[in-house]
Amino acid sequence: MGTIEIKIKETRIKGKITRATELREGYKLLVLTEKGLVETVTQEKFEAGEIVELSGTLQLDGFMRASEEPKKLEGKEAEEERKKVEEALEQKAKTLETKPLINDGTMNEIMESVEKAAFELKKAALEGKPILMRYHGDADGIAGGIMLRKALGKIVWDARNSFWSFQNDSAVYKNKHALKDISWLSGLYYEHEQPVVLLVDFAANPESADALKLIKKAGFKVIVIDHHPPGEQTRQTVDVLAAPWNTKTQNPAQYTAGLLAGETAKKITEINVEQLQKISLAGDKSKLVEPSEEAKKNSTALDFLATYSKFSNSLEFYEKILADEKMLESIYQQAKHQIETMTAAAREHTKTRKLENGFTIALVKLDAAAKKGEFPSKGKATGRVHDEIEMQVKGPLVTIGYGSKAINMRANKQALEAGFDANKIIQQMKEELKGAMEAGGGHAAASGIRLNAGYGKIVLEELVKKIEQIKID
Repeated sequence: MGTIEIKIKETRIKGKITRATELREGYKLLVLTEKGLVETVTQEKFEAGEIVELSGTLQLDGFMRASEEPKKLEGKEAEEERKKVEEALEQKAKTLETKPLINDGTMNEIMESVEKAAFELKKAALEGKPILMRYHGDADGIAGGIMLRKALGKIVWDARNSFWSFQNDSAVYKNKHALKDISWLSGLYYEHEQPVVLLVDFAANPESADALKLIKKAGFKVIVIDHHPPGEQTRQTVDVLAAPWNTKTQNPAQYTAGLLAGETAKKITEINVEQLQKISLAGDKSKLVEPSEEAKKNSTALDFLATYSKFSNSLEFYEKILADEKMLESIYQQAKHQIETMTAAAREHTKTRKLENGFTIALVKLDAAAKKGEFPSKGKATGRVHDEIEMQVKGPLVTIGYGSKAINMRANKQALEAGFDANKIIQQMKEELKGAMEAGGGHAAASGIRLNAGYGKIVLEELVKKIEQIKID
């Protein structure tokens, strides 16, 4: 029986180098062509961004076995080819037609920024650019991170060497975070084009502006998906801000970062993320949908895990826990017990009083009831006490959890309707009490302040005065 000879036709392909890796002998190139990414090996050195012509046989896995060294194109020919490649990429990166989980007028307004975030992320993934994602360490941020990781993982080239994700336990993107991200990507073993940093459920706040400017100057494309009130400098610095704050709704924060991240993921590729979006909404107590018991349990378990394993956790770890019913139930029961224990302790250190303007304020001495680094956080402990008191009082209620280093606020619907806005008050106090706060902000009904040493009593007293000054119509 004779052998069968298979003839593979040699071909020539032109494209843009998006990645160049030095090997022991020679170089490996990742080249973006009109039809997609092609990988090849060469003896000559080329740089990312250059336009080349490849000759050889193209295999099914996208590897081209070169018959000769790539030819670098220059001048008009190179520019024409670059234009063709980029136009083809723009077509491939077009987002999908989808129906939002919350299909209302506000979400329709938000979808323009979501579309832009999805397009830029999809384009970067299809081009083989490095993408580094940081997600906030709570149920909302984690759920958002999982959805985006799953979507990008379907289309990114060589996921292990193209996409990375890290938990961010601070609500602020700090200079130290930016420097770590710059160092991480500058230490990659391959030369690449403009990398992307994706920040989920944090970093829109004014305190993040300096770090965002730093990483932008380092050559990164910056995409932020966040539902916290954005600072003006943040808006001006980032390339894309997917957020609910350019809408007419009275409570933008209800449209959580995880909700928006899910819509972004759906625009990138076909993916079912509804349950994760509902976990996000339950985690931040959004009133957009009535949370199921399952969503509430899952969000509580994620918050618990994020508190105790912040340095070792990964999105893969969180996904595995969510898929393991027995483990999830065990974690939830531990979390529930600690919530009940801390709430009972906080209740003993809570004082309420009625103000002349009709507001009720509840002061919770958190340092006596909650420990740093324990679950639930001092903010969530404040929220639990607030929920209990809200069932007992009528009218506007503001609960203030205070300590030597931080203050947390929660307000009910009547307080918001009467004119209370925690975030606005914090911004006013930043101007009036220079040097008192390290950082502060959040939502109208739920915000926090990190205090500089020695300012706890001063800030607390000023905060109570601000509430007393609110005039109810």
